[in-house]
Amino acid sequence: MYVWVVVFLYWLFQKRGAERVRAQGQDIAKADERLDKLQAAVNTEDWRAFDRVRGDLEHQLQQLPPVAKPRISTVLALVAGDGEAARGQVPEARASYRRALIEAKRLALEPARECGLRALASLGVLVGEDDPQAGEQGEQGLERESEAAWPITRLRLAQAALSLARWHRANGRHSKADARLHQVMRIALEFPGEEAEMFGIQAAMDLARHLLVSSQLEEGCRWLQQAADRAAPFENPLARQLRAEALLLLGQQTTVDPLEGDAKQRAWFRGAVDSGTASDSGLGRVIAARAALDLAQLLGAAGEHREAAAAAREVPLLVGELPGDIQGTLVDEAHSLAGQALLMAGEREGAADELRATMERGLASDDAGRRAIGRFAAFRLSALCCDLDRFEEADAILDRLEEDAQSFAGEERVGLEARLARGRGYRAWRSNDRFAAKHQLEQSLAILEALPEAERAGAMHPAWRDLGMMALEDHRLDDAIRDLQRAVDSSEAGEIGDAETASLWNALGLALQMHGRVDAAVQAWRRAFEAGRLSGETQGRVTAAAAAMNLAVHLHETEERLQWVEAARSLAKLSGAPGAETLVHDAEGFARMLRDEDEDEAEGDAGDAGRDDPEGGLSREDGGSDADGDDADEDDDDEDDDDEDEAPGMA
Repeated sequence: MYVWVVVFLYWLFQKRGAERVRAQGQDIAKADERLDKLQAAVNTEDWRAFDRVRGDLEHQLQQLPPVAKPRISTVLALVAGDGEAARGQVPEARASYRRALIEAKRLALEPARECGLRALASLGVLVGEDDPQAGEQGEQGLERESEAAWPITRLRLAQAALSLARWHRANGRHSKADARLHQVMRIALEFPGEEAEMFGIQAAMDLARHLLVSSQLEEGCRWLQQAADRAAPFENPLARQLRAEALLLLGQQTTVDPLEGDAKQRAWFRGAVDSGTASDSGLGRVIAARAALDLAQLLGAAGEHREAAAAAREVPLLVGELPGDIQGTLVDEAHSLAGQALLMAGEREGAADELRATMERGLASDDAGRRAIGRFAAFRLSALCCDLDRFEEADAILDRLEEDAQSFAGEERVGLEARLARGRGYRAWRSNDRFAAKHQLEQSLAILEALPEAERAGAMHPAWRDLGMMALEDHRLDDAIRDLQRAVDSSEAGEIGDAETASLWNALGLALQMHGRVDAAVQAWRRAFEAGRLSGETQGRVTAAAAAMNLAVHLHETEERLQWVEAARSLAKLSGAPGAETLVHDAEGFARMLRDEDEDEAEGDAGDAGRDDPEGGLSREDGGSDADGDDADEDDDDEDDDDEDEAPGMA
């Protein structure tokens, strides 16, 4: 009987133990199921479900057996940290990851190392100036990268390396930053998958940006091209945005010889527009708009002004849904650029409409940058109205700008008042009131005397230029030479563009030539040609072509003159400016004339050689005398004098 009692008690104990083990197993399975739900809530950003499931798990932890608690607690802390980080709760996320790090040390199983690495990597992702310890912990995880076996751990390490690289860069530790960026790209290459590749592309972009800032352009462009190529196969918004940025920077950093073409730049900018638009993200569309503006400038520089205007007009469509002044600034720039392109294409009414839109939008804005764009467009529009003989409209615009200037003070007020005086001077000049024009331009110079000397010269440049051009037009050569020389000097101080500098040198050359100082004029035209050729702009190329023709007229060696004529023809054709065909035609006709003269001279030399040769076909009696040769030289000199008289018409 006693034996049966013992057996019964043993059986009962075993049964209850099995039931208890079964119940504990069910609790653990339920906890694992809730962990999966918690991770799913993070992935879908369902924060209501996240908070509910997390609360259930934390309550259930108290009922789990001691053997299961460390694992469940560690994973719970890791997933909770991910959720808090995704919600922007950075301090809470760091605390969760550090709790996971502590719990992982209590694990006796193999996953302990992986969980610890993931916690360290996650802390590295959240590094910041407010918690440098997170950076140190992230570095510890990256140094143990070879221990990582789980895909999620390696992805988190790549993300941590990218975050730490940016942190090191911000603190001036560039060598550490570069090392971490290369680590990101290596992990991305070793670990297949789109998510890892996104980290690698971002690392390549970060490295490229730093190289460009450090003026290592060739190496920076190499990384940009790599980033663009690696992003090309992917269609997610981040990949398209990164590709758009890479192509935009490639286009902006490339220097193209004005005579070699710009096909690569066009392709890069167009690719940036397409990729940025396809990203369907705010930043992607901003990049696309910037690329469209750069493409418009490039097309305008190539003389394709209508195409440039069309590219600029894409911008409002690209950024129409973006909020704030970023959208407004880009649209204002687009209208201004389209106006300038149409002006260069000879469509002055269309240009006036675009400039008027820019003026109205800019002057109505509270943003300082947009108001500056609006004022620039207003001054351009007032000058265009003068060219169209719409003087009342020009006066209304200048009056409006004068009212706007009242809201400024100090040097900015001085600059605006000087520009207004210059604008009124141009209005008087175009309406043939020379006295008023000269008075207003001189008043502009007097106003600028209030500026510091370092800023004065560049600001005075436009007034000196207008005074010089007006004097040249009136054939007041001494005044023209003096004022144009001052404009040239002030353009160097004010960092005026090459196209404007070329125009000044060409005009100065004409004034010097008309004054009889041909050698000095030749030097001025050489300077005009070089500046205009390098400008990469339509007007600069037209000026360079005119300077080249002036040089061809006033030099003496036929071969050199032909070279200048060919340069004039090439630049005029490349410029695409209205009326450039006439300059091309004139250059071709002048080249034919020079070749004909050269052939006639060669035949004359051959005839002289035949008369001097005893075995030649002509006798001395039938030929001329040495005086004939002298007469021919005198004729050549007469032709040179005639060419000098023609010079003003060639400009």
